[in-house]
Amino acid sequence: MKAGPKTEQAKQSSHQSLASSLALAFDQCPSVLFAFLSDNEAARVARALCVPQFLSTKRYDIKRELPAHAAVAGLFPGVVRRVTFDRNHEASSLSLLPSTVTSMKMEHVSKLRGRFGDLPRSLTHLAYWVDGDDDLAAKHEGWPPSLTSLELQYGGSKPFSAPLPSTLRVLLCNADLSPSLVLPDSLTTLSAGRLDRPVSQLPPHLTELSIRLPEVKKSKKLVEQAQPMDLSNLPASLTHLKISGRLSPYGPPVVAAKFPPLLRCLRLVFVTLRLTDTLPESLEELTITRGMAIIDHPFRHARLRKLVLPDEFNQLIRASDFPSLQVLSLGSKFNHPLDDLPRSLSELTVRGDLDRLPASLTMLTPKRAIKRPLDKLPSSLRILDLRSEIRHNLNHLPDSLAELRLAGSNFNKPLDHLPRQLKMLALSDDFQQSLDALPDGLTHLDLSRSRTFNHPLDHLPDSLQALFLPEAFNHPFPRLPSGLRVLDFPPFAHFNRPLDHLPESLKSLRLGGAFNQPFHRLPRGLAYLSLGRAFNHPLPLSSESIPESKTYFHRDITYPTALRSLTLGDRFNHPLSLPPSLTRLTLTSNSSVPLSVSSLPEQLMALIFPFEKYPQLTDREALRKRCPLLRLQNECW
Repeated sequence: MKAGPKTEQAKQSSHQSLASSLALAFDQCPSVLFAFLSDNEAARVARALCVPQFLSTKRYDIKRELPAHAAVAGLFPGVVRRVTFDRNHEASSLSLLPSTVTSMKMEHVSKLRGRFGDLPRSLTHLAYWVDGDDDLAAKHEGWPPSLTSLELQYGGSKPFSAPLPSTLRVLLCNADLSPSLVLPDSLTTLSAGRLDRPVSQLPPHLTELSIRLPEVKKSKKLVEQAQPMDLSNLPASLTHLKISGRLSPYGPPVVAAKFPPLLRCLRLVFVTLRLTDTLPESLEELTITRGMAIIDHPFRHARLRKLVLPDEFNQLIRASDFPSLQVLSLGSKFNHPLDDLPRSLSELTVRGDLDRLPASLTMLTPKRAIKRPLDKLPSSLRILDLRSEIRHNLNHLPDSLAELRLAGSNFNKPLDHLPRQLKMLALSDDFQQSLDALPDGLTHLDLSRSRTFNHPLDHLPDSLQALFLPEAFNHPFPRLPSGLRVLDFPPFAHFNRPLDHLPESLKSLRLGGAFNQPFHRLPRGLAYLSLGRAFNHPLPLSSESIPESKTYFHRDITYPTALRSLTLGDRFNHPLSLPPSLTRLTLTSNSSVPLSVSSLPEQLMALIFPFEKYPQLTDREALRKRCPLLRLQNECW
């Protein structure tokens, strides 16, 4: 039924009232973003006045239609620079945006009314999403005169063919580009799908290029017969080049007879590189992943620093061929000795044997099962990242080792002889051994990946600063290291033991869903505290003067003087006296903490809670007066 004059007049009055309220709110609190979340006018006004999005200053997200009244232009403060329309917004007009906007993101752009030419003339960066083959010809009539960067996520099946602005310098497009599309000469960065044009027709000033090649059937013979792409016709200004194939084990061929003279970085993915000439002197990085490399010319380079080669590569790498190499990654079929690698090498990823490694090596990542003991590693090694099967003990690691990462392996052997200088230890999913001989200088211990580790940790070194524990762990701590700064349990941890002696150095404490033990005290310097679902005890004063008696819990509870972030679980329902230092408070969806606006700290910046359970906290005017920097977020969204 068509709305009558009174209905239209009432709606117009509603828009006017909403716009005036928003303009006033923005004047007094310019960092707040108001989101339109309901088509119902009353709910829209109520939510617009009390539900700002949890975003940073000078950035605004529009989730629903902007009312089409002229006064709405006043809802944006003069400082706004970035605006985002999310994919659920209704048909808003592009002409309502303020003239100060320089960056904009629009999801599902077809619902927006107007042309891109209606966008603010100050706009320099535009990103938009198109779900299908929508007719956007009208949208592309004109562009802001200052636009230099365009990002397009295109879900259609047709090549992108809309005209581009002549001022464009950066074009990032996931779609194929139509042969009829004119690329402006001003482009310096281009990332797109297939070009369907000779590479000699690319803009002359390109410095970065990322493109895809047509798919080739899974056959080496067809790869050899396919028309190759010749890199010699690329713009001479190019410094970074990435070419991708289409999920084929061999990929389409690329013939490198001559490179652009300034090329510094060449990356090939699912591509077969046929190298028929020497690499350019300017090249610093060559990466070939999930493809092939056919080398018809002596393979050497004096300045190459990073070399990543595919599984099919199996040619000898000599120090004299790559004297400047610092990072080397070799594939699974490489089976040559590693006794003549460059002395400059610092990082090595290899799937072969680990004999006679270069003495300068500082980081090693083996990716094949290690069948022999690791007792001849370089004395300079600082990082060992093991990501495969390990069949032997690690009793002869170099003393120089500072980081031992076992998270990606199946290691489950005793660790009784770790290097003295070890600082960081991350253990695997399968690790189930006791840890009674940790190095005295260890600072980080990560057991979070272990599925079943549940041994007592009675001998932690005093140097330990960060301890990450697994879900299964549930043993008491006789003492914690005096310098511990981070104690972290995962959300579903089983741990439910008393924590009566937390060190004063502790800054971050996160406890899992099963923990429900009272605290006798909390460290004064604690900054981040997260309590799980089961916790339901009063939180104590941090003062050391609290008498040790059954009545030391006060009704007006306070917190450590430096606390900045607090998260409370579903069952917590005790009174709170929040410290003035608190800037972030999170209450879960089933919590029932007795709170009022007057109890909130004035410096609070983020408040996350279920709106339907705390209607007393949705008084926008009272919140603005109490906490000028506050931004709200509904925990249920």
